[in-house]
Amino acid sequence: MGIKFDTSALAYEAASMDIGCAIAIKVFIERQLQDGSFVALSDFICKTGEAYYLTWPKDAHPSDALLRFLEWMRGLIDQPL
Repeated sequence: MGIKFDTSALAYEAASMDIGCAIAIKVFIERQLQDGSFVALSDFICKTGEAYYLTWPKDAHPSDALLRFLEWMRGLIDQPL
């Protein structure tokens, strides 16, 4: 079936070393796409519906640092990729 990697970072590293190709999360390889070291085989983007969540204990008040981080992340989400 081919080589399997424990992390996507290892798959990307292998692809960068001409050991094959990788299915990638675009944001993780954006720099390589821009500098030409990686080439997208197609414009197709698979939307999985998966997401990341910022969480903290229900009974805890978020710290100022956490609130600043949340605002920073919201600013990034509002920017086009």
